Order: sequence, then C-alpha cells, then structure tokens
Amino acid sequence: MTLYEWLMTDEAGSSSPPGLAPYLAAMVRRLPPAGAGVVPGSTPVVAFGDPARARVATLGINPSRREFTDEQGRMLTDAHRRLATLASLGASRLDRLDDAQVASVVAECGAYFRRQPYRRWFDPLDALIRAGTGASFYDETACHLDLVQWATDPVWGQMPDQRARRALIEDGVPHLRSQLAANQRIRLVLCNGRQVIDQVRAAGLADLAEIGVIRHGTVTCYLYAAEQGTRRWLGWSANLQSGRGISTAFKDELAGWLAQARTAPGTPPTGPGPETEAAP
Repeated sequence: MTLYEWLMTDEAGSSSPPGLAPYLAAMVRRLPPAGAGVVPGSTPVVAFGDPARARVATLGINPSRREFTDEQGRMLTDAHRRLATLASLGASRLDRLDDAQVASVVAECGAYFRRQPYRRWFDPLDALIRAGTGASFYDETACHLDLVQWATDPVWGQMPDQRARRALIEDGVPHLRSQLAANQRIRLVLCNGRQVIDQVRAAGLADLAEIGVIRHGTVTCYLYAAEQGTRRWLGWSANLQSGRGISTAFKDELAGWLAQARTAPGTPPTGPGPETEAAP
C-alpha cells in the first residue's frame, strides 16, 4: 500500500503517517520564491496522480492557476476544490505545516484524478499517452510532474519578468530530480512541448536529441529522445492543448511514433504528413 492509498483509508485516522519520505516533506514544507507570482494560498503540487504507482510520467512547466482558482480568480472551495490549499489545511504558512498537514497535501495530489481533475488540460494528453503507451492518468499507470511545482498568475507564458522564471526553475528542478530518483518505477518520461524540452536540456535532466519531425497542415512538430539508465525520455515540440492546427490525424501520428519510440530509441516517425512549414 502506498502513502497515497494509506492516507485515503480509515486506517490513517487523524495521526500523521509513518515514514513520510523526506523529499516529499521538503517539497511541501517550503515557501515559494519571492515575487514569482505564485497563486496566494496555494500549495506546491508534488504530482498529479501517484508517482509510486505510475510507469509513465508526463512533464510540464508548471501547474495551471485553474488548479486552485476559478475563471474570476476566486479560490476553489468545498466540492470544487482540486487540491489542498492553506485554507483547507487550516494553515497560514507552508513552512509551518505539521506532518499530518504535509501528508494531506501529498494525499490530495495522489488522488487528483479521482477528485476534480482539470479535464480541459489533461484529457487531450491522456488520450495521446493512452493511444501511444497504453498508460492513463485515470487508472494510475501514468502521472504528471512539473519542472516548477507552483501555480502562477500570470501564467508562465505571460510572465514579464525573466528573473521570476529563473527563480521558479531553480527552485523546482532539484525537487523534480529527487522525485524521479525516488520513483524508479517510472520508466518513460514524456516532455510536453518546446518550452519543457528546452528547460529539460538546460537543466541537464536529460540530453534530448532531435530525432525526427511530424508535419501536418500548419503544424511542424519536432521529436526528441534520450536514454538515462533504464529510463527513456521522449518529447514533442507541439503544444497539444493549444488546439491550433492540432488535428486528429496529427495526434494519431504522434501516438504512433510514441508506440514505437517507447521501446525503440531513435525511432523516426513513419508516414510523414505533407511537407509544409509551421505557421508563424
């Protein structure tokens, strides 16, 4: 039984869980970088789903602010809440959380896909990895991790201060390293989008090399792969969630490449689409 499972049973009671992993406590019990636009009252998202059960992890930049707030910027509460907040924990500061509160943050991350997942963002990604790897967020064979564990407002792409981005990456990457080291069951890491690939390479997490391209209509998607011990890293440059030019045919070809590349490193795509360049 994993920590996540134990915390969701009556056995947990009101006491703190035994054997809380130090890296998890460190991920939760820290303050965000000053001036980085982290959503007030939010908690660090150690994972979406349970890495201890997953064999595939998708990797993004950072959680959406919609994980904690509605469209008007109001904090999600009660049945609408997706993850733990300072208010739901009855806490004022993350660095003062007790063991039981830390465990609640971890447990709610582990149970994310059984609660109120942000389906608008996760479902397109789940459809791809289900078709390409057979794993899914919804049966706990896949989880989602981020380079930065904090949700921000404004969102990453609209941050005017590059120093804030650097501070968030420098804060988040060491925790991601610890998480991957602690969860060796994860044998495949999928990097979702150009920004993720660039940051993974810059941080030295994996030496992703360009190995192919998929072209469909206005979309030109570059494909990447790396080997790190028993773990394989794959990535694609397209933004699946944008919807811009992301056709069913494109997603089918990307899923087909994943199905091959997850077991055959350096696999180029088959059946390339029309030779057209990406729209500016």
